[in-house]
Amino acid sequence: MPYYLNRRHEVTITRCIIGHSFLTHSFRINKDPPPTCDECHNNLSVQHIIIDCTMYRDIRNNLAIPPNMNEALNVNNISKIITFLSQINLINKF
Repeated sequence: MPYYLNRRHEVTITRCIIGHSFLTHSFRINKDPPPTCDECHNNLSVQHIIIDCTMYRDIRNNLAIPPNMNEALNVNNISKIITFLSQINLINKF
């Protein structure tokens, strides 16, 4: 069954694909230092959130999100990414 995106989800997936989100790039507007992950202390990026962050490992595993960005953002996994971002309460920050 295909997954149909609403406009908000389309924007979120597009931002994931290009690697820019309000959460990871809003610092440029205010000329602040880049945000860092509270858990890992690495620079916060879309890839870090979706693939690398240890804080979200269990959720990623439960949703069977592939371990690389190309596969994770494949059309077959879009519903998993939307669910993932919703479960970690970051969907509205993308």
